[in-house]
Amino acid sequence: MEEANDIRNVSIKALRPKTKGLISDLLNPQMFISAPNGVMRNWQGLAGLCKIHANYEASIVNNPDPTSKVLNLWQTQDPDSSTIKQFILFLEEMDRFDVVTDIDELIDEDIRMYKAHPQGPEIKPVSLEADKYIITTDDVERLSEGRSLVNYDAFLLYDQDDIDFAIQVLETMEKDYNMRFICKDRDLVGGGLEMDKMITLITERCNRVVVILSDNFFKSSVNDYLVRFAQAFGIDKERKIVPIVYKDLTVQPAHIKYMFTLNYKRMAHFNFWDRLRDSIRVGDLEKMKVMRSKSDNGQAIRSVVQENKECRLKPIHQAVKFSNSVGNLNNLDAINEPPLNPSTSADNLEKISDTKKEKKPGWFKTFKEHLKKEKNECMKQETKKSKHFFKKHIKRAAAVAN
Repeated sequence: MEEANDIRNVSIKALRPKTKGLISDLLNPQMFISAPNGVMRNWQGLAGLCKIHANYEASIVNNPDPTSKVLNLWQTQDPDSSTIKQFILFLEEMDRFDVVTDIDELIDEDIRMYKAHPQGPEIKPVSLEADKYIITTDDVERLSEGRSLVNYDAFLLYDQDDIDFAIQVLETMEKDYNMRFICKDRDLVGGGLEMDKMITLITERCNRVVVILSDNFFKSSVNDYLVRFAQAFGIDKERKIVPIVYKDLTVQPAHIKYMFTLNYKRMAHFNFWDRLRDSIRVGDLEKMKVMRSKSDNGQAIRSVVQENKECRLKPIHQAVKFSNSVGNLNNLDAINEPPLNPSTSADNLEKISDTKKEKKPGWFKTFKEHLKKEKNECMKQETKKSKHFFKKHIKRAAAVAN
């Protein structure tokens, strides 16, 4: 281990853009739980350990890649101590052993290449083949470092008259909610067709389209086309547009009128920014599949339990048959019918019918036969009484006649 530490006692200039990009992806996200020693576990903790001067705090916070900014400042302020070995110690102090594990192999490769080329890591120029994929300013840096293109949470559409509110949306959602937004005035690179770039971003690299609605917004044919296109594209994806209203509207087209809008003035008491964040968020499909499978299993269990209950208790529709059968003894056979289950297959019905045929007569059928016997006996007794009555009177009539 000591030999490895000696080998890593080189300047952080040895880190290639690919390694620095991975470090940034791991340390840039906001962390709410600090290490056991109280050090923050993201770029903020790294800046404190590197003893970056407080004057640079604003430039680091506003930088899209604060981790890379911290490493560059550390190398400039303290070139002797800014080594890979010390950087690893800082990560361990921050309780970020996961980062150490992820970059371990890359660091050894960086050091070998650095010793072979002490002038610094080579940055290959972007090829013309890759140039056609460059749409935003982030794409230039990430492709030159061998990293994948950025996917954004939302594309922001607005009119120039509403730029003040648009800047407020960008600053709040990016700084406070750590979301990635893109807008054409700030992020698109020069050259190429603007409409093609925006359509590519909307369809392939942005989850939502946040639209700041105003009267002037609908006067632009470009804005109106992009909204209609995003709405048509979102038919298969259910929800694509998130409309925002921050001032009164006098004009509202039909394709926007029936959409639910986030009203900045009306939702001020309900934390408008939280509502906007939740509207932009995309659900996790894998978690939804897990929850759905759990729900299906629960439904299957409930159906099995219900079937077991039906074997012991008579359902309501059979109770109705029983109540009707009180007045009509001929319907007593229907009481013995097995409970019907919508999920019962044809084979099961045949088995039920077979078991019904093989089944011995129940007490209902016995009761029915008993009633019939009693009825027949009563009729016989009444017949005998009537015959005896008539014989008695005939004898009396004969005696009186004689």
